[in-house]
Amino acid sequence: MQNKLAEDRCWNARQLSEAIALEFGLQVDEESVRRNLRQLGYAWKRDRYIVAPQPDPQLRQQAEAALGRSRVGSSDESGFGLSLPIGYSWTLKGQPHQREVPPYFGGAGRINLIGSWSYPDNHL
Repeated sequence: MQNKLAEDRCWNARQLSEAIALEFGLQVDEESVRRNLRQLGYAWKRDRYIVAPQPDPQLRQQAEAALGRSRVGSSDESGFGLSLPIGYSWTLKGQPHQREVPPYFGGAGRINLIGSWSYPDNHL
């Protein structure tokens, strides 16, 4: 269980119970998982989001240059709210459960994405 809890994701007792069944072939109920986690010094805590470093500027320039060369055959757009869901996970007592998120998340507002298909070279 400790290896699973070290992964960069949130685990609840049901998911850990299912992971134990898949990995070891043992059926363990959720309450047994909770009880054992508490005995190992874990607590059920809310996630803390921390801001990740800015993306590589060179990759951004390459993407912008690629978009500038294309002739658009079709395009679409979508918008996403910047609020993150509140997550909880099992974490060792005294330690925060931190999740790294891109710098633009956690603020107010939206991100609008535009995707396009270029003609005649058939690239997205």
